[in-house]
Order: sequence, then structure tokens, then C-alpha cells
Amino acid sequence: MIVDLENFKIQTDNDLTLELFDHEYWTLLPTQPISVSETNPRSILQSGIAAHNIKIGKGLLIAMEDLLDGIKPCFMGNGPRGSAEETLEGVRLREHPDKPSRLRCHFLFHDHGTAKQKQVEWQMSHRFLTRCYVVLNSARFHHADIEIYDSLTSQPNSEDLAKNYWSTFRPISAKERARLEVLTDSCLYFPDWPSIPNIVQN
Repeated sequence: MIVDLENFKIQTDNDLTLELFDHEYWTLLPTQPISVSETNPRSILQSGIAAHNIKIGKGLLIAMEDLLDGIKPCFMGNGPRGSAEETLEGVRLREHPDKPSRLRCHFLFHDHGTAKQKQVEWQMSHRFLTRCYVVLNSARFHHADIEIYDSLTSQPNSEDLAKNYWSTFRPISAKERARLEVLTDSCLYFPDWPSIPNIVQN
């Protein structure tokens, strides 16, 4: 595989040309041992399955929709957070089925500072903070205002908030960009993949 970050292209070993979006995003990768449980389908999402596949793919990670193929969708979080996710998915299915599902997407931050802030705020020190690029071939995106999501966790049944979340957020300042949450149904490329921890399987 030949990676050309100056021109945002990747030439794969089977001679495919992948186009990268020319922006460096950041994400928080789970690094827990991989565990698939019939009684707790959330276990696979909370595990290091994505990190494991990045290492295998030498930096390339397939779309979450493909990575979780055959695994039943489930709502992450308990209590109000899980209810908020259920409300968001219900509104998406009815009004925006073309947008990526939060149950089947990669979550990205616009910049390192925002990602680091959320890592602390959400108490995710166990996750691995790393940069990545979006592969544009067949990619689907949604740009959301993360403050709306935070509000929804306090009012998890509010369909008005859920509808606002699925409206495209277009930040125009650095302060607003810090609220940007990018949902993408696409492949990603991780240039620092050798530094990602090796994931064990239970």
C-alpha cells in the first residue's frame, strides 16, 4: 500500500485509488479486549475491535456498517443516555434515513483540542486519542452540534431536540467548531496506526 498524504491519496495493494478528505480529524478509540456477548451486544462496541482492524489493515479501517455486519444494532449507554440514543435513531429513521446512524458510524472531532477536552469531560482516559482521515469513496457524513446531544441527555424523549440534532451544523467560528461532532459512514485512514495499542481477544 502506498500512502501519499501530500496529495491525499492511497494506492492499495489491489490497485485501488482511495481519495482522502484533506482535513485531519481526531477520534477516541476503545482499546478494551474484544468481547462478543449474546446477552450484552454493547460489548463489541465498547471493545477494541476498530483498533484491532486498524492494525490488521495497516492504517485502513472499513466503515462501521461493514465492520459490524451481522451484529445486531444496539443503543450505547444506560438510563437517559440510552433513551436519548433511541429518540435520535427513531427521528433519523423517519426523517433522515440517508444520514449515518449513530449505531453504525465512526465519531470524529474537528481538532485535537476538542477531542482532548471531550476525553476528559466524558471520562474516557482509557480510550486512545489519535488522528485520522476520511476516505471519500462512497462516504456519508453528518455534521452535528454536540451541545444539542448533551441537552438531549437531560431531556431524552425530546423529539424537537432530536430533530435539531439531525439538522446540519455549519460552524463559522473556532468556538462553534469545538461543538462539531462528525458522524461518518466511511472508511478511515490512521497515519499513526503503528502506535495504536495491540488489542487482545477474550
